[in-house]
Amino acid sequence: MRLKEEVVLIRYYNDSFICFFRAGIDDFKKQCLINRIDAVESLRMKQIQEWCHCH
Repeated sequence: MRLKEEVVLIRYYNDSFICFFRAGIDDFKKQCLINRIDAVESLRMKQIQEWCHCH
């Protein structure tokens, strides 16, 4: 059984991060990332990369 995935593209200057989230499983993680970005929290490229790798 294959889970449905949601894709989030994050553009940071001339770089892009593509994050894949499993629908129904990673909803909380995806919302945490969106909230950090929406809060205009100062995120550096290295922090985004680490967050995507760890979650």
